Parts: sequence; C-alpha cells; structure tokens
Amino acid sequence: MSVKTAFLIAAAALPLTLSGCGSMESLGSEQDIIASAAQSCQKLDAKSQITTRYDARMRVIRQGLPEVVNGQTLNYKVYQTKDMNAFAMPNGCVRVYSALLDRLNNDEVRAVLGHEIGHVALRHSVQQYRTNNGVALGMSAANAIGSALGLGGGTGSDLLERVTYSAISAQYSQRLETEADNYSVDLLLHEKNGRQKALAMASALRKISTEGQGSTMLQKMFGDHPDTADRIKNVEDRVKASGIK
Repeated sequence: MSVKTAFLIAAAALPLTLSGCGSMESLGSEQDIIASAAQSCQKLDAKSQITTRYDARMRVIRQGLPEVVNGQTLNYKVYQTKDMNAFAMPNGCVRVYSALLDRLNNDEVRAVLGHEIGHVALRHSVQQYRTNNGVALGMSAANAIGSALGLGGGTGSDLLERVTYSAISAQYSQRLETEADNYSVDLLLHEKNGRQKALAMASALRKISTEGQGSTMLQKMFGDHPDTADRIKNVEDRVKASGIK
C-alpha cells in the first residue's frame, strides 16, 4: 500500500475509529498518558548517553523555574549528543541535549525550557498524545482495510511505538506554539531582570533557526510552526506590551 493510499484510507477510517471510541478522552486518560510518558522517558534514558557535566550549570538555569507542573515534579537530565533539542513530558520528565547548552547562553536555555514546560502546563502534550494515538488507530485501521483489499499492511505496533516517542519531535499547531512562547515570556517577565530574560526567547529562536541545521530542535520548533520572524515579533511585542523595563 502506497503512503498516499495509506493516508487516504486512514483519513476515512479515523472518524469511524473516533466515533467508536466516543471521545478524545477515550484515546487516553490523563493518568494513562502520564504513565505512558514515564515509560517513554525510561526507555529514552536507557538508550541515551546521560551526562552530569552540565549539572551545576543546569541548577543555575533552573533556579526560579516551576518545580511542580500539573501535580508532577519536574526532573531534569542532560543527554550528551551533537543534536540540539529539549523536551518535557506530562510526567515531569525534562530532557536537554548537550548541544543546546553548548550553543545557547543561560537565559536562552531558560527561555527554551520555559517554552517546553509551557507545553506541559497548558496540557499541549496531552492533546498531542491523543492526536498521535488517534492517527495511529486510524493508520492501524487503514492497514487492516489495506490487507483486506490486498494492498499489503501489517500490525500497528510500529505506529504505537512512534506514538510513545512523540514528545521528542512533537509538531504542535501554530496556536499551541505561540501559547508556549507566551507562557515562557510571561513566566520570565516576572523575575528579576525579567525583560532581559524574556527577550532571550527571541534570541534563542534566532540562534536555533540559524545554527541548528539538521537538528531535531530545528524540526521541532520550526517544521510546521509560525514563521520565525513572526514568532520573534510576537515575543518582542509581548515584552513591550508588559511595560516592564
């Protein structure tokens, strides 16, 4: 079955799948999603090279950021890798890639962490999980239909595995990305030297867009996201509107 055929069948199958489920809640309760995120984080930690080289710096960067979000205590680790990335999961798992720390200053890293924490605080990651789970169910239905039509297919296990790791390369909608940017800006504005720290979000966006070629962070933050210039302008306008000097 071709990719185009699979997506056409999945698109037709998904509404039927969701109507059978009854609601988006049936694609995963928040408790189930948190449990799945915990398992995903454990798998990622086991497959990644965790470094403690940045621990002292991370303690400085994290100072003043939320410690608990939606009842989940945030826990941080740094992965040693040449890729630029950072992500946060609904269970409080926050992971930062060493290349991001190497290329951004402390305020810029804080702004990126604020953005990722924003996705969790605003429950964007729960919505993303349900969306991916719905797509996986639809694609599984497409595989089943494709097999019945002699178009090939297979099990949905590989799709469900990709759902488990969706947080790494999550592609949120433009609206959700802007909300996460705004969350980070508002969070940092209320700190000492808040204007400088909030504007670091714009600086981070510039660096990631120019220095992150081929990185997961570039794909994640800019793949289907608002234009970089628009995001930077939104950040700068929001800081200006705050009246904080």
